[in-house]
Amino acid sequence: MRLTLEDIAKKAKVAKSTVSRALNKPELVSDNTRRHIIQVMRDLGYEPNNINQLSRRTGNLAFLIDGKGFSPQELFYTKIFKGAEAQAKKDGYHFMLTITSSEEEATGFLDQGKVDGVIVAAQTTKAFFRRVVELEYPAVFVDCNIVDKRMNRVEIDNFDGAFEAVNYLIGLGHRHIGFVGANMRHPSILHRFYGYREALLNSGIEPDPDIIVADRELEATVETGMLLMKRMLERTKNMPTAIFGANDHLAVGAIKAVRSSGMSVPDDISVIGFDDVDIAIHSEPPLTTMRIHKEEIGALAVVRLEELMSGRNVHPSRTVVCVNLVERESCVRCKNR
Repeated sequence: MRLTLEDIAKKAKVAKSTVSRALNKPELVSDNTRRHIIQVMRDLGYEPNNINQLSRRTGNLAFLIDGKGFSPQELFYTKIFKGAEAQAKKDGYHFMLTITSSEEEATGFLDQGKVDGVIVAAQTTKAFFRRVVELEYPAVFVDCNIVDKRMNRVEIDNFDGAFEAVNYLIGLGHRHIGFVGANMRHPSILHRFYGYREALLNSGIEPDPDIIVADRELEATVETGMLLMKRMLERTKNMPTAIFGANDHLAVGAIKAVRSSGMSVPDDISVIGFDDVDIAIHSEPPLTTMRIHKEEIGALAVVRLEELMSGRNVHPSRTVVCVNLVERESCVRCKNR
């Protein structure tokens, strides 16, 4: 029968992570502990010449993402991947991109054991996470659609970023500020809505349901932004003076809908977005937005993953990356109507 880390840990009366550290990162354990573990291995009839037989050590890391979240047209996760790849290579790892089309494919990739750890971005499932837990697989989840207290997560400061965006509009004199959101099941989008609402309430402004359009099922695309903004314009008599789009694509869609209705952005309605992806720069007018430091997120995810693989700081953690305002041409001071 194949000897496992668990067998050695039980016999040595230490944690399995301690055995892993003794074999892979001996500098992190005392000499006495390492000598004790090696002696136990010999007592069990195993000479520790090839530690890869005991511990998953391939020198490979993977960036795992659902195909819907990764495309040449949308560079948000591409840039997170690039930041992760640069950090991994700097630290001596091979880094691979794995695009999956189903939960079964993602789980199957884990079961193959081809990598030492994974970064999971965007979409995942509870069943996949359960498999990560069962395998005790080092994994970091980035901007994911599910949240579990056992996860190691790197996240965007969505609430405070949205709060700052709406405060910026309030600072320009806007008080009738609408919201355009989609894919509201995703925690990132939901927390941006919470930040929007809290900024209004904090300034003594009651959110107006007539100028809040949010959809749970539709994807957060330009087309969805156009559809939702058109819906808002058709149903409200008291037009907003500004709009907060839950991401840049929705904000650009809102701009298109406003302009197609015969109004001007920003002269009639100011619009601010969130993410600072390429579409924001090329929008007409160029979009004011909240910038997410995507490469930094990727790099931080790799650093956290390396901690997990080495057995350091193995308790679940949440790393939050701040965002900052980028002013362009889609927002102006409010003109009293």
